[in-house]
Amino acid sequence: MKYPTLPVDLLDDGRIEPGDYPDWPSACWTIKRHPDDREILDDLLVSIPEEGVLEPLTIGVWRRTLTLYLSDGHHRAVALMELGIKTFPYEWAWKSRDEPLRFETGPLPEWILEGVSA
Repeated sequence: MKYPTLPVDLLDDGRIEPGDYPDWPSACWTIKRHPDDREILDDLLVSIPEEGVLEPLTIGVWRRTLTLYLSDGHHRAVALMELGIKTFPYEWAWKSRDEPLRFETGPLPEWILEGVSA
């Protein structure tokens, strides 16, 4: 399956937030310093240049505020930033407070991206 892509530079505070961390510097610092996370990152730093990103990153969109956050793929995101890769494949889903992610097909609509691409 071919996934849409977005620029890696959108993985920045205020544009696509790192859902599990307070900010991207914290995500990078934590992943690089925890031994298990570091091992995953090191493997990705080797495999991504050779094979590309094999699994898309998952972007959640909070329905109420249209805030974008990375729901899954933090190790891959850090590896992409470290490697200087320009784009990443993604899938996306709506998120509401008490509901599971509701996945959509195709790229994020332009009207959602307008607020984060600036």
